[in-house]
Amino acid sequence: MIWGLIQAHSLFLAIIPGWFEPSPVILAMHVITACLLTGILWFMFTRCTKVEREQMFVVLAFIVLCLVFFTIYEQTYGSWVLFSDRVMNHDALGKEWNASELTSLGSFFILVLAPFFAWLWPRLERAGWNPSKPAKSGYGLILAGLSFVVLVWSARHPQANGLTGIWWFVFAYFVLEVGEMLLSPIGLSAVTELSVPRVVSLMMGGWFLGTSYSEVLAAGLGKLSSMEIPEGEVLNVTDALAKYDALFVFSAKIGIGSGLLTLLLTPLIKRWMHGVK
Repeated sequence: MIWGLIQAHSLFLAIIPGWFEPSPVILAMHVITACLLTGILWFMFTRCTKVEREQMFVVLAFIVLCLVFFTIYEQTYGSWVLFSDRVMNHDALGKEWNASELTSLGSFFILVLAPFFAWLWPRLERAGWNPSKPAKSGYGLILAGLSFVVLVWSARHPQANGLTGIWWFVFAYFVLEVGEMLLSPIGLSAVTELSVPRVVSLMMGGWFLGTSYSEVLAAGLGKLSSMEIPEGEVLNVTDALAKYDALFVFSAKIGIGSGLLTLLLTPLIKRWMHGVK
């Protein structure tokens, strides 16, 4: 079945012509999500105590936060790649870097940052300064939004040749990966700690289903900066920068806005966690 869906990923089903024309893969995702959510809600309201139900609602909240974050993050494989390829200088450290090579910055910063955060959280916990899981997620979303602010700054302050500087791009990646270290491992931990033991693996599947939806949404966001370059013509860098600027501002608003909302809801989320740190 999975093989068949993959083979038909480029087809579109006109279920509601002009309104709902998903590919078989997207339709399958919708059906799985509807069945999963129905089953989870049934379980929560018929098989859980009040405490367990509230903790499960928190798990669902973390899955939503994951979806929002990775909707922003997955643009690193779409609009960020095109931005770095089309409107950015590529010289750094005596080398000409291409767009595909720069996608490795995400992995590089995760490897660099992981030991630091593994050292940091226990020390903050002993000092009584360790932020709660929802607060960390809120900060992670805000940092994701701020990484786009860095790119907006670079787009509005190009270098002498009209292209943006590569080091702004590197810094944007750094900010984004700090945000991921605050949200992704913390969210995964929350799923295992807060889920009712009988459905831990199911809720973990829900987490990864959320990340798959984020890729679909990220592709939709990337279309906001799509440009057609007629054959034989050259890309207008000024117009391209304006397109990317608009997309990045919108993405920044999503990240920062959802992060601030998460921080506002943190007291309620902590209360529903019932002591789980």
